[in-house]
Amino acid sequence: MATIGAVQANASGPGASKLSKGPGAQGIRDEILRLREAGLLSIPVHLFWNGDEGKKDADFPHKWCHITDSKSWENSIEAALEQRAHDANGVAILTGPSHIYVIDVDVVKKKNGTLPGMDLWSQLIARHGEPQTLKAQSGSGGQHFFFKASTPGLNHKPAKKLGVLSDLKAALQDATSAAVDPHDDMQVVTQYTRGTREVQDLLLKIVVEHAAPKAYVNLGRLFAYMYMIEGRILATTNDAEKSRDSHFFVWNGSSWVEDNSNLVASVFTSQMGCLLAWYERERERVLSTLYSKHPDLEVFLVDGIL
Repeated sequence: MATIGAVQANASGPGASKLSKGPGAQGIRDEILRLREAGLLSIPVHLFWNGDEGKKDADFPHKWCHITDSKSWENSIEAALEQRAHDANGVAILTGPSHIYVIDVDVVKKKNGTLPGMDLWSQLIARHGEPQTLKAQSGSGGQHFFFKASTPGLNHKPAKKLGVLSDLKAALQDATSAAVDPHDDMQVVTQYTRGTREVQDLLLKIVVEHAAPKAYVNLGRLFAYMYMIEGRILATTNDAEKSRDSHFFVWNGSSWVEDNSNLVASVFTSQMGCLLAWYERERERVLSTLYSKHPDLEVFLVDGIL
């Protein structure tokens, strides 16, 4: 429910078409400058009611995603105001550049079956109390809760980036004498999946950070990370070709050779099958523990995702 993108201003239901009149370009500029004085960076947007989707929508300036801090905002805001001068009727606060986090609590059931966040939020409030922070009502009737990124106790660390091998000499020194093999190389994964509870908990933490929860995204990176530890598979790019396509090299027992026979893909398929089966078991174990302590949360999870 947390976001670090852009938080749009309010818009009501189908009657939001009235917003097209808006406060005018000068009014939008004044509001953006007022927010800037409060430490919030924002951009002009045109809010409208999307009849096809049945919800609020917005048109943003053509270029705004490059705004990551106050300097890039200062260099871009005039162009953004000019681009939306003809139809701007609201502002969107850029949460990342403004160093804030926003929790968006919905009141509408999602298409994937997830229940409205307001129900769960109400239970959390009853249990822990409502946070003392700025809040605003969203266009759908939900709530936006604003938090400073520096709020004590707020964990806003981004997911760690997996390491990369940039020094080929170091990789050569680390390589073992064993060649990469899709059938006999399972220990790269099983040393973790069959390890002690502490080792498996560490692996689960890595998978959650780098591969889960959506559709096992970035399992390829996790696979590469394991082999970087082993020092037997390298993924590189050819700067001369000005391409980001990866070139794989594998350790054949005595030297590095380029993988021209899909050996890496074969190893990946075998080992990720093993890892996914282990992850499913671990996820069921963790969910069972969660449900036993908080049975009321079970109705809020769809496919193990809150």
